[in-house]
Amino acid sequence: MSDNFRARDIALKAQKKILSRMSTKGVAKVFVDDRMGSLLDNVYRLCKTYTQNKKESEKIVKNIIKIVTKISLLARNEQFTQEELATASDFQNKFHKAAKTVISFFEVDFSYDQKFLTQLLTECRNLLKQIVQRHLTDKSLGRIDLVFGFFSNPAFLDIVFKKNSEYNEIMSKIISDMHSALDQGELCIFGTDCFSVSKIKNNIVFNEIMDIENLRQSSQFRLLSLLTKIAPNGVLKDLVIHEDLMKPIDLVSGARLLRERGVDKMFKLSSVAPPWKNSVRLYLIPSIYAVAENVAWHLKQSETDKMIAYHIIVVPKVLNVIHSVFESLGVLDFVTLHSYSWDFIPLDSNLLSLEFHQFFNASFLKEENSLLTSVAKALMSFECLFGKFPCVTTLGEKSHRVHKLLGTWQGEIRPPFPEESDFTHLIMIDRNIDFASLLLTQLTYEGVLDENLKLKSGFVYLDTDGAEGSQRLMLNSTSDEIYSEIKGKHISLVFQHLSKKAKELQQRREIKNTDSIEEMKVFVSHDLKKIQSQQKYLALHISACEMVMKRQAGILEELLGLQEDVMSDSKLKEYLLFLEDSIARQFDFYAILRMVCLYSVMEDGLPEKEYQFLHRQLLQAYGYRHLSTLHYLQRLGLFRQRDSKSLSLEPLLPDRLARVAQVTSLKSERVPFRKICQRLNLFPQNESSDANSSAKSGQHPSYVFGGIYTPLIYQLVEKCLKEKEPNLGDFARCFGNNLRIGDYSHPQWGARGKILVCFLGGVTLAEAASLDLLSRQLGRHIVVATTSTISGPALMESIACPNIDT
Repeated sequence: MSDNFRARDIALKAQKKILSRMSTKGVAKVFVDDRMGSLLDNVYRLCKTYTQNKKESEKIVKNIIKIVTKISLLARNEQFTQEELATASDFQNKFHKAAKTVISFFEVDFSYDQKFLTQLLTECRNLLKQIVQRHLTDKSLGRIDLVFGFFSNPAFLDIVFKKNSEYNEIMSKIISDMHSALDQGELCIFGTDCFSVSKIKNNIVFNEIMDIENLRQSSQFRLLSLLTKIAPNGVLKDLVIHEDLMKPIDLVSGARLLRERGVDKMFKLSSVAPPWKNSVRLYLIPSIYAVAENVAWHLKQSETDKMIAYHIIVVPKVLNVIHSVFESLGVLDFVTLHSYSWDFIPLDSNLLSLEFHQFFNASFLKEENSLLTSVAKALMSFECLFGKFPCVTTLGEKSHRVHKLLGTWQGEIRPPFPEESDFTHLIMIDRNIDFASLLLTQLTYEGVLDENLKLKSGFVYLDTDGAEGSQRLMLNSTSDEIYSEIKGKHISLVFQHLSKKAKELQQRREIKNTDSIEEMKVFVSHDLKKIQSQQKYLALHISACEMVMKRQAGILEELLGLQEDVMSDSKLKEYLLFLEDSIARQFDFYAILRMVCLYSVMEDGLPEKEYQFLHRQLLQAYGYRHLSTLHYLQRLGLFRQRDSKSLSLEPLLPDRLARVAQVTSLKSERVPFRKICQRLNLFPQNESSDANSSAKSGQHPSYVFGGIYTPLIYQLVEKCLKEKEPNLGDFARCFGNNLRIGDYSHPQWGARGKILVCFLGGVTLAEAASLDLLSRQLGRHIVVATTSTISGPALMESIACPNIDT
């Protein structure tokens, strides 16, 4: 440095002075390496530029070094009590949170929050003083106050984080040093051996415990850190992204942050290699064999220059089959594989998604459990942010496995959960528990859009193919006031609401001549922009409704009538005749499959004659290439022949919850789905016109399916949230040991905290709407988390995909 100030020299002097007073031989050498030295040197430059006082700036950095050195030596000499170490763990997490918050505020425009950062730094100072109170002198405690007082000064923070600030160049260097220090685990005042967070077994890679302000930033930070780890920010990189990951990555980080991490060119993955520009070449792909094989062939045909580095980032993890495909094609020698799994991505105010669209086929069709670890990891990250779930209920084999993984990791890793939990309940359910909610036509606005326009990471595209550059509509009730008003409405009421809203906005926009100049100024500066924004969204929603109406014109009412017949177990001959006629006329294949599957599910399989007839008709009409599709549907239990030898054994036990354990200890016997619906009251009892009116108005949960069926998840959550104890006796009789109930004697069971409902295999937006209704009815905050959103058409299309086996 030009003024001969070096952080490392001060550190060495402080070590000598302290070590000369320590008598034990176990004292390890504490040092500041080149990376941390660079960070402190840049902090010195920042302080000097701000204060214009060399002496004061040196004093601040010297105090930092003295504080860190003394605390590190105390820790390495095991001078801290267990209580102080526990507080040190809290401080370390809080300190990392502050560091990552500083990074986020600098890198993400308009995210700076002075009060939040000031409070965070104040909490760090108080925790640190609490730890060292009995070990250091008042003079040393004063140094802590001086350092934290300087960096939490609101005036200093405002000018440093100001957009296009004169400090941007220095801050960029500090942020880069902080990234490197965090990546290497060096931003640790107490040393890494002082209190071990965890050891992960069974080759489960669990990144550092996420304790930052929200889930999106958690995912963003890990992605950007991975890119920096692959190659420094100054090294330009080419990035090829699979189509299914483009929208999630956009939600996690956005293109701007990727470019700041050195991503120069971005390409969409295709069957041929892209026109590479730089020597560091990245692929971002889902953990799907066929995709990995495509990339492996790219690499096999590409140049293998030693100066060129290939990196494959697999979401959510590198499976053994993915590793083997690169090995079998002989490209593993010059390729580096990385796993990256984001946390739950907020799609809406009460809807979180992992956007793992391959999860259903992998877990339920191919019976693979490899992706369950990624779900468990996301749930643990959630717990680290919002607190451990005191009460857990699972329904389904996959949900139970995820819960067991959570319990195992909590015992081995012991992450620092917040003392108080925001969420008192976690309720997990497998998608194959309730196929009816997936096969019935959704009649809420959001559900109709998903079925007809295909929701992709919170967006629907207002054209036929959703091509790049086409008009899109973001379904987010936080940013779109109109959507928040209509998303859960019955589709028949939406046009009326939009018409009323259009008139209201027009009236608000008209300014009478009698308005004063001041009133017009207020209107233009405040109201006009908001009205224009709402009119833009209104036009998009009207366009979306018109597209849906064109697609469903003339068939929706007939379809709903047929679904009502099959749900009520009436006019089944007419239903079968309709299927035969529709197949002969070659109606949409996926729509026909959906109706056939609904018929099969509700009848617990079809009689041999009907099954063979429909099987033959489908193949003759749509081609024998769909033979595998029908096989997959049979494997899932969606389209199958009834087993005449199987008997439905329904345990006949009292309703007392004390007998639930006895019920769950019995071997699970499959109960016909219609019997389950009847026992759980999933069919609305009153079929009068008043009931239909009530259903459309959204007063009964069955309104999401036109009043003919209540989503099973609605009843499960409602029964779990009883004030004193859950009323799940009927569920236990229906599902046996597939239902696992937590400790309902836990004091938090009756607490009125938030509830997280997690779907493994996908959630329909109709189910999410029914839970929104339950949330309003109970006055409880219910958040839905899922592996992905899903709809009937999307399921049928994915099962019929020619590459499903790969």
